[in-house]
Amino acid sequence: MKNLFLVVFVLFGISISNAQKFNFKKDKVLLDGKEILKNDWEYIGSNVVYHLYDLETGDEIIMIKTDDNSTKNYSDDDYVRIRFPKSDKELEMKGRMMLKAYLQILHKNKVLNDDGSINEIKLDEFIKNYDENISNRRR
Repeated sequence: MKNLFLVVFVLFGISISNAQKFNFKKDKVLLDGKEILKNDWEYIGSNVVYHLYDLETGDEIIMIKTDDNSTKNYSDDDYVRIRFPKSDKELEMKGRMMLKAYLQILHKNKVLNDDGSINEIKLDEFIKNYDENISNRRR
């Protein structure tokens, strides 16, 4: 019994220590305490647009725009457009979350690398798996 408890405790400790954590400090995005991106955001009406930039070049690499479909008090039709300007690719997903949640999803799916760069192969897979093409369905 002691051995089983020890194994579970060690595995739990390993899983916690491997979990990567996003934080924000002024205009920087940090992954496990290391600056990986510069960020900026703006409100457009009741929607938020997040801009994420390469630390060295200042080029925008990700733009995340929330859209409430002009239904401020009704959230079932909210969606987000995630655009990758350098690749000229984008996707749309239902729902609306905070920036940290989007970064965690992109990192978990290996689209966003530990150094803040984009993995183009994983980006294509991510778009294929998660794009819901919401704005074209509304027309």
